[in-house]
Amino acid sequence: MDPTLLTMATAFGTSLATNTGSQLFSGPMQTLNDWWYVKYGHKSSEERALLVAAQEQKVNLLKSEIFEKVTDIPDEHLQEPPISILGPAIEASRFYIDEEEIRKMFANLISSSLDQRKNETIHHSFVEIIKQMSPNDADIFALFSQQKALPFVDYKITHDSFENKVINSELFFMELGNNYNMHSISIINLERLGLIKINNDKWLIDETEYDKFSNNNFYLNLKENNSFEAIRKDYAKYVDFSGREEAKKNLKLDDDQLNKNLKKSQIAISKGVLTTTPLGSAFLKICF
Repeated sequence: MDPTLLTMATAFGTSLATNTGSQLFSGPMQTLNDWWYVKYGHKSSEERALLVAAQEQKVNLLKSEIFEKVTDIPDEHLQEPPISILGPAIEASRFYIDEEEIRKMFANLISSSLDQRKNETIHHSFVEIIKQMSPNDADIFALFSQQKALPFVDYKITHDSFENKVINSELFFMELGNNYNMHSISIINLERLGLIKINNDKWLIDETEYDKFSNNNFYLNLKENNSFEAIRKDYAKYVDFSGREEAKKNLKLDDDQLNKNLKKSQIAISKGVLTTTPLGSAFLKICF
């Protein structure tokens, strides 16, 4: 072992060992410590063996998933896989075997590389695309195998005093859980990877698909906590207290300006639709 790495490993292990009795040496820090020693030497060969065995079990799961899919390929369509896909895919997959969604995409990609029928669909970029996806990205993108287009909305505040202000964009709801911010990040990432297109000027014909965007606590909380509406109420209270003419004078506003400040703002829903790109359609056929 490189002397520098040996020194680093010793220092790292010693530092963590001093915190054995504290919360630091638990959870994620414990995991980091365990895997550090898998790489650079573990204080207990038995502990190391257990960690390696657990890792091997997950590797074997990946292997069995690949072989199960390969056995479904008719003999006449089996081919030697392109090493430019097989090599990078196997190399990258070892870092994602803990994440089932990502592991399965690698299994599908690797098995597809042995199928002659998929040569015109498979693409070298798929390895890097999978590496840049989260399990949540995969869950959302998998929905396109059931539905060609998915609804999304932007929530906006509308008022005569300003152009529509977007307060939440690419809002997406799914049965897999409603972490709205995480879903929005996934949608942006899927677009960045070239797998989907975000269409703000189109929407689904079946408008009932958008009902869930107005019948949920997230939307109701936005309406309840509309800061522009709070300001309007303050103006209205002041006008009621001092009278309209006195309010105009003290606030230095003319009739039109005061009327705008007293007009209610609305939370508007701007409908859109998510569709797959040609790259996304190919990726869906190969990796899902």
